[in-house]
Amino acid sequence: MSVSEEVYRKIQHYLQLAQYKEAERTCLFELGKLAEKDGYLLFLLGTTARMLHKKQAASVAFNAALSTDQDNIDYLQASASAREALGDHEAAYRLMARVIELAPHDVNARANLAVALDRLNRGEEALDVYAAALQLDARQRTANLNYGTLLHRMGRKREALVHNRLAHARLPEVFGTLYNLVDTLIANFEYQEALDYCEKGLIQRPHHAHLMMKKAIVLSGLSRRQESLVAQSSARIMQPGVIRDYLPETRHLPASISIYLDGEILEYEARYTEQASCYWRYRSDYLQKLHHAIQDKPYRNRALSGIENAFRLHSLDIPAVDRLKLMRNTASVVSDFAWRYALGPFQYRRTDHAVIRIGYLSPDFREHATAILSRQIYGMHDRSRFKIYGYSLHNAKQTDRYRTGIENTVDVFRDVSAMHAADIAKLIHADEVDILVDLAGYSAFCRAEVMAMRPAPVQMQ
Repeated sequence: MSVSEEVYRKIQHYLQLAQYKEAERTCLFELGKLAEKDGYLLFLLGTTARMLHKKQAASVAFNAALSTDQDNIDYLQASASAREALGDHEAAYRLMARVIELAPHDVNARANLAVALDRLNRGEEALDVYAAALQLDARQRTANLNYGTLLHRMGRKREALVHNRLAHARLPEVFGTLYNLVDTLIANFEYQEALDYCEKGLIQRPHHAHLMMKKAIVLSGLSRRQESLVAQSSARIMQPGVIRDYLPETRHLPASISIYLDGEILEYEARYTEQASCYWRYRSDYLQKLHHAIQDKPYRNRALSGIENAFRLHSLDIPAVDRLKLMRNTASVVSDFAWRYALGPFQYRRTDHAVIRIGYLSPDFREHATAILSRQIYGMHDRSRFKIYGYSLHNAKQTDRYRTGIENTVDVFRDVSAMHAADIAKLIHADEVDILVDLAGYSAFCRAEVMAMRPAPVQMQ
């Protein structure tokens, strides 16, 4: 018994009407009547499962469809997409590579192959495949959107800008090309042009929170602080969590803690980013504003309250007295922030440990200068006198040999990257650490508030 064309059309009609449950029931009912697999019916079932966000079920259905015809391009691409959704990027790549073997001029297949390569961190190969897709069809949507994004991510900002200009000219109706163009204009410090495109995009989508936030960033780059604050406030009204999308290091903070940014903070952020990229146009004005702000009661200035300032000052030409004043202000801000956790002072009881417990607190137990330079230290302690704890504040996407090496040389290794500061402090205190060493200072992913809570009787930075 075979499935009639009428049944196929019925299921397709359900899918067109977004009646996915009905489509799923019909697929399962018809499959139950068959003695043999029907590839297209399984393909429709997989499509239905994907629309119902049943990732595993979609993958099973597409694989079953593929087993009926291993050279069917639709089945191959659907199965690749399902494997991608499950995080199996290697399998997705192999399936898409097979599609290219069967249909070397299929431009959409080439773009999807590039996506799979990108997921496998094979960026240069992905760029080549995207370029090949664009040669076949200059208006291919995925390639136009992703090629510039990948260039930008790889640090090739000027090339990304050139491409994104072309992509928007080719596909002005695709909003993503405008958004990507704004992003690379900002990265290349072309603030006025970026503002023009923000205004254009917000006419099309007036409630697009992330584009409104881009506008706030652009206005800050133009030193239009008050307008920047207005744009940022509008973005937060549209989407309250939008700030945390731009400050991923704040995602670990409790929802009760509000993240504040204003036009001045964003302007300082823009100016520092320019210095890091050797873009000097606004340097003298930046240093002058920074000097005046430090002189004028920095504790009242939210733009000077972020701990990132303490680290950044090392690369800026400012007087030592200004540096000391700002560092003291930063320490005070950190202490106040720690106080918000309402955690009472820790009591240190006398212990009968046979050895002294030393804890190392760092976000850089990974391929990072700190780990590379310090990795031998942990194993060199005399174990007859010391027990070594490692507390990792940042969990990189992939473990590496430095992380693994440190894990193997400390006595106790704890990944605390997903924990709140108060819970980290409680854990360190519960471990009865005698000496706590902060290896981060005021650097990226640091948790200075943990040290401010003083979970150990002796602390070093």
